[in-house]
Amino acid sequence: MRLKIAEHNTIEELEKEIKSRQPDRYRLRLQAILLAKQGMNNKEIQKALLISRHAFYTWIHKNIMLVD
Repeated sequence: MRLKIAEHNTIEELEKEIKSRQPDRYRLRLQAILLAKQGMNNKEIQKALLISRHAFYTWIHKNIMLVD
């Protein structure tokens, strides 16, 4: 399954924000959004960021506006 991310920020804006942050949960969530925008599927993102399926889906529902 691939996420469809609403176009709130460009990839460049996300990369800049990630670089400006200290490692924390917000930065990890930004990285998940960036990877989704770059075309990774859910399992690839979870594996790349070493996060659980539960954490991933919690972030999606709390922080990402999905569009159809």
